Amino acid sequence: MDEFLTGPLGSLVFTAGSVMVGGLITWWAARFYYEKATADLKAEAERLRSINNLMLLALENSGLPVVVNRDASGSPVSVAANLSATLSGSSTFEGKLTDGGSGS
Repeated sequence: MDEFLTGPLGSLVFTAGSVMVGGLITWWAARFYYEKATADLKAEAERLRSINNLMLLALENSGLPVVVNRDASGSPVSVAANLSATLSGSSTFEGKLTDGGSGS
């Protein structure tokens, strides 16, 4: 049995076992990190969605010609602004016509 543990086959088994244990530790640490990151991301997305809905509600109730289109569940899909403009103006020009000469 001592020859098995100290021979090449024992070294191979020890190396394979070490790689497996290291892989399990790495998998556990990565899983813990990514589960926490996923929960944080979901919380941040929900907070931003709530703020976005508040801004769209304020825009709708501002009296501006803005329409927030929503789907069947009430989630905003697009924003449309019905804008129009009228442009009018006038101009006046006055001047004195000369021949461009130098004093004639």
